Amino acid sequence: MNAIWRGNSFGAGGWFEVLEDGNGEIVGSVGLRPYRGQWRKVELRKMYLKPSMRGRGLGRMLLERALEKARELGF
Repeated sequence: MNAIWRGNSFGAGGWFEVLEDGNGEIVGSVGLRPYRGQWRKVELRKMYLKPSMRGRGLGRMLLERALEKARELGF
């Protein structure tokens, strides 16, 4: 599968991306949101993977992408 990331902000200081397959169908998503206004804490949100895409390591890829982005944003 060719993963295509489409990103956007998710509220103040947050982040959200969707994972598309090669046909432009959304197959997963992951987001981060600052945790109740506490500096340097972030909450994993909106992590979802289409059932037919599970068991392929894509969930791990979504989580690793979120962790990478959290570090990049200073959380």
